Amino acid sequence: AVVSTQSTGADEERKLLSLGLEMMMNPLIMFLEEPVKGMEFPSANGVLKLLKKQRNPKETIILTMSQPSSEAFALLDKVCLMADGHMVFLGEGKDAVKFFDRLGRPCPEMHNPADHFINELALKPKSKEQFSGLIETYTNQYKDSDLFKKMEEQISYVTKINQFRPDLSEKKKHQSNQMELAKENLKRSFLVTKRVSDNLIILLAQSFITCLFILLAFVGLKNDQNVGQNKAGLFFYFSTFHLFCWSSYATNFVHKQFPVFQLEYKLGMNGIFPFFLSNLLQSTSLIMSVVLLQFVVFYFATGLHISASTFFTAWFAVCTIALVSATLGIFTGCVTSVLHKAKGFNVLIGIPLVLLGGLYLNDKETPYWLVPIKYLSPIRYGFNALMANEFTQVDTIDCNPEKSNPCVYHNGTEVLDAYGVDPVVWYPYLFYQLPNVVGWCLSALLATYFRVRN
Repeated sequence: AVVSTQSTGADEERKLLSLGLEMMMNPLIMFLEEPVKGMEFPSANGVLKLLKKQRNPKETIILTMSQPSSEAFALLDKVCLMADGHMVFLGEGKDAVKFFDRLGRPCPEMHNPADHFINELALKPKSKEQFSGLIETYTNQYKDSDLFKKMEEQISYVTKINQFRPDLSEKKKHQSNQMELAKENLKRSFLVTKRVSDNLIILLAQSFITCLFILLAFVGLKNDQNVGQNKAGLFFYFSTFHLFCWSSYATNFVHKQFPVFQLEYKLGMNGIFPFFLSNLLQSTSLIMSVVLLQFVVFYFATGLHISASTFFTAWFAVCTIALVSATLGIFTGCVTSVLHKAKGFNVLIGIPLVLLGGLYLNDKETPYWLVPIKYLSPIRYGFNALMANEFTQVDTIDCNPEKSNPCVYHNGTEVLDAYGVDPVVWYPYLFYQLPNVVGWCLSALLATYFRVRN
């Protein structure tokens, strides 16, 4: 990566941004031209300390500096002194001081070594030939010194190591770069989540309020003739919340990151797949945590079947709904740069998916012209999985003929049949969520591709 950082005054922020963007890509070599020129003393030293601290161990940073301070000079691992087109010295800073001692040009005590070297190697008001001869003498003495031999050995050692490295094909190099970019994008996604926390705060507030309403409405559900309607309502309400909640969250999150990504893509510093993968992984980790927290809050208080397998199966079913919703949100966030339009697409797509989710319209009685759409509804698969997971565990349902409600249900299988849910194990329903996730992922990748291209 080559970074030109010559700027002053008002351009200091742009200079720092340029450095930051380059460092995020973890290049093997960075060339910096006067990275701290025009900066005040504290800012200049702060930038150099940050470069040294954040540098990848495998990364090399080569920079030019005209007048480094003594603190800046001490931060440099290697120093190269140039004069009249010749390399007078290459090595550690402390060795440079020793070398000039041998030349009979010792650095005075309490003096900046960099200023001393510049003063010794600067063109004096004498003849050009005399100056060139002096520089040539310095250069020859350096080549005859042990310091030069030491540096030659280090260079030779590195060269031999590189000869034994396996020659990766272009495809493997590309894959490696893609994974490194995805890793850096993921780090940035979590950093953005932490620093720009309003989106996360809204999500957590919505989740808390939803749990509160569930506790108020569904606490202590009884195993009576109303159990089918009550638990189906609980599952459908919770599923619908996650459909719209996570699509909105993902759209907001992508919308905030997309301008920076678009700039990086145009500069060749980022890729479509790493950007998408990082957003997907960030959303997935957050989904798993938030849904688990919600289940811990209300699951045991609402009269649902209590067992480890049933609990985690229900948690996983809701996570799949949220994951499909998040990929939908990433897709709409990548389609347009206008946030309210993207959220409008979420609602436009979500409403028919809710209608065909299995509660408002019996799954087995869906009109044939709507059958293709119902197979796209994540709520349908999640809701059916939740119902099957819950009611296959119910062998008997309380029935009191003396009450006004007739004895419609005698066991969980009859409840499932009434809602058009096949009384089978739950996992086939969640398996069918996979094409939904893949479909929205591919749509998001294509949307991102065409948007950045245009």
